[in-house]
Amino acid sequence: MICPTSLGKELAQDMEKGAIEPLNLHVPVAFLLYCVLGEKARSQDEKIIEIEDKLDEWEDSNPIVQYFRKMKKS
Repeated sequence: MICPTSLGKELAQDMEKGAIEPLNLHVPVAFLLYCVLGEKARSQDEKIIEIEDKLDEWEDSNPIVQYFRKMKKS
């Protein structure tokens, strides 16, 4: 993804003493936050799936849970 920033058009008009007016400097920071938070969310989703899988394994191997499942079906 491209993050557009600018030092301002004034710099191009006067190369020696052109005053700069930076524009869109918040965009790279916002993009960084978006990327970091997105990665954290994906990481948490992976952990949730792992925990759910472990819970399913535990429930499948637990005799008490198996008994209650049989009782529910009857």
